[in-house]
Amino acid sequence: MTKKIIGSYLDRSVILSSYNDLFEDSAIKESSIYLILIDYEGFNWNNIDLFMDSEPLGIMIGGSGATDGFNVIISSLSSKNRGAYIMTRIAENNDMKSILQEFFQTFWPAEDRFDLWSSYHILNIGYDICLIETNVRDVIA
Repeated sequence: MTKKIIGSYLDRSVILSSYNDLFEDSAIKESSIYLILIDYEGFNWNNIDLFMDSEPLGIMIGGSGATDGFNVIISSLSSKNRGAYIMTRIAENNDMKSILQEFFQTFWPAEDRFDLWSSYHILNIGYDICLIETNVRDVIA
């Protein structure tokens, strides 16, 4: 899947892509907060350090594989000194619509990086793309 703009929320683009597309566009990482939607137990997180090195504004993770992924993200963040603070959060629910509502309504970058924020970026790992699009449109409508 290629990166796809599926709407906007609070005058910011909402972008949907797959994890495989994560490393294609480094410029967007610096202006995005991310939701990693994962429905895949045992996912290989080997390349997460490359993603973290680009210092995205924030990363929220939700879905059935969220706990393992969150632990990997926290480990990556604490393994080296990064220049900017990256907000992190794990979703409180596993229901996709609840995760999306939490992402859009309660998650934002740190205050010192707030002015850089221009997009929401949803990374899909294992979910049906059409289901994500439908749920996002319901939440941001």
